[in-house]
Amino acid sequence: RTMSHFLQLSLNDLRNIFREKILWVMFLVAPLLQFFLARMALPWLTGTFPVLAPYEALILMLMTLQVVASISFVLSSMLLDERDEQVLIAIRVLPLGAASFLGYRLLGGSLIAALYAWFMLAGTGLVSFGLWPALGGTLYFALTMPIVALILATFARNKVEGLAIFKGLNLILMLPAFSLFIDSAAKFLFAPVPLFWTFQFL
Repeated sequence: RTMSHFLQLSLNDLRNIFREKILWVMFLVAPLLQFFLARMALPWLTGTFPVLAPYEALILMLMTLQVVASISFVLSSMLLDERDEQVLIAIRVLPLGAASFLGYRLLGGSLIAALYAWFMLAGTGLVSFGLWPALGGTLYFALTMPIVALILATFARNKVEGLAIFKGLNLILMLPAFSLFIDSAAKFLFAPVPLFWTFQFL
C-alpha cells in the first residue's frame, strides 16, 4: 500500500513538473544539453584548444555539478509550491505522513541526481575515471542534491527568491574547483563546501 502511495506521488510529481516550463526545462532539457555538450562539444573544444585538454576532468565535474544542481532546483521549487499551498499540513493526516513524504522527495531526487551524474561521469566517454571512482563520484554528487534543495526550500520565500539563492549557491559550490590548483594544506580552506570532497575524490 505504501508503494502504491509513492507511485501515485511520483506520477503526480511528473505531471506537475511537465506542467511548468521552467521545471521541465531544468529537469530534462538542461541535463540533456549538458550531456551532449560534454559528449560532442567539449572534445572538439579541447582538440581545438589543446591548453584545455589537461582540465577535461575538471570541466566535466563542473558540468556534472550543474546537472545535479538543476534537479535540486526542481525539487526545491516543488517544495516551495507545496509549502505555499499547505500541502504538508494536509499530508500529516494521511497514512503516508509528512516525514515519509519528505523522505520520498529527498530520496527520489537523490536517485535521479545519481542517475544523471552517472551518465555524465561514465556515459560521456570524455574522461575515464574507472568504474568504482565513477560510482563513488556519482554518490558524492547525489548527496549534494538534498543539501541544496533543503537550503533553497528553507531560506527562499518563493520561486523567484529561490532562483536568486540558487544562482549564488551554485557559485559557492563551484569554489572547491580552485582547490585542485593548490598544492598545499591551504586547499582545505575549501573543505566546508560539500563538493570539496567530491572534487578531491575524483
